[in-house]
Amino acid sequence: MLKRKKHQQWSWTDKTDYAVERYIKWSSKPHTQKRIFSEHIEIPLRNHINDFVSKKVGSNSYLKTQYLVDGFSVQFRENVIPELSKQKTRTKYLSTTLRMMKKYVRDELKKVWTDSTNLAVKRYIKWENKPSTTKRIYKEHIQTPLRNLCKRNVKTQMFFGKGEKLIQYDPFKETSYDDEIENLVNECVSFFFTTLLPYIKEGNIDNIFGYINSSIKHNLILMNTQRSSGTFDWEPLYGYGQDDSLMHRSGMELPKIKGSDLSIDEVHYVNLIMNYWDKNIDNIWKQKNQDFQRTVARNVIDLMRRSNKIRHFKVDSMRRYLRKMMGWDKGENIYSKKGSEKKSKRNAFNRVLYKMRDRNKLLRLQYKSKGMIDFYYI
Repeated sequence: MLKRKKHQQWSWTDKTDYAVERYIKWSSKPHTQKRIFSEHIEIPLRNHINDFVSKKVGSNSYLKTQYLVDGFSVQFRENVIPELSKQKTRTKYLSTTLRMMKKYVRDELKKVWTDSTNLAVKRYIKWENKPSTTKRIYKEHIQTPLRNLCKRNVKTQMFFGKGEKLIQYDPFKETSYDDEIENLVNECVSFFFTTLLPYIKEGNIDNIFGYINSSIKHNLILMNTQRSSGTFDWEPLYGYGQDDSLMHRSGMELPKIKGSDLSIDEVHYVNLIMNYWDKNIDNIWKQKNQDFQRTVARNVIDLMRRSNKIRHFKVDSMRRYLRKMMGWDKGENIYSKKGSEKKSKRNAFNRVLYKMRDRNKLLRLQYKSKGMIDFYYI
């Protein structure tokens, strides 16, 4: 809540009308308008909005936030002030403001779940024998708040890391991220009609909004768990046959290093990683001007295959081996010569190594939790 100074009005009075008149007068000086609004208009305006919203909101805690108040504060300056400037006297400033405020709040409340939406659900159940009536009730009173509620739950679960498998990115799909979100919302709406509505019909649900919100959230968590457990969906890419897919799943045999503490799982993981990069280098760096990046990545994988012949596994040693494989130890060397072209190649070289390092960390976590990695994750 905003703190009020001694000279500031708590409710809308004649002084507030006079402040609005001065606000309109000083339209050519935004900094003066800003001071007038914050000192003389903002507090009475927000109090009127709070009173009206508290009567409309009911028991829905989600709507008890300040987003309606903050939203109309912006609307007041953008839409209400032009209307007030058309009036010749300031006697109707308050009535015009309240009229536009009520319209704004009613329009916004249609987008979210309120007590009126609960009543609409009950009316939908009551008139279920008349499809034309239920269709109108759903379209006018339930559809928008229900879809917004589903979308908010989907994005909340994904933001807090409980929905990482709800959407699996596939570069060979034509659908975008927004399309996948809409598909999930449609699944939640179907879940509402097939599972939740029959329970609500029985009349045992007191808090309809709380029941629907909690059920949708837990259904999304369950969907994410089901999609995360078990094996991955091994659909071969275009141009890959079943034999190729089996080859990538089984991995190439890599001999164990003598005197190493690597377990069978570690060797298996290295096999999977090498096959993952063999399969996806051309998909990750797919631009025509990324031949250099693809060459560096392939040399890194070749270096991993020669791991049983390498004595020193240190970062500097690995870079030295890579420079020798790229032919930089004799002739042109991007690390010793100056120039913008050499610098850009050096940066591209480092970015490839960093990208492969970060990707291997993700795949390592995937292997620890599932015992397998997703070869189609790019």
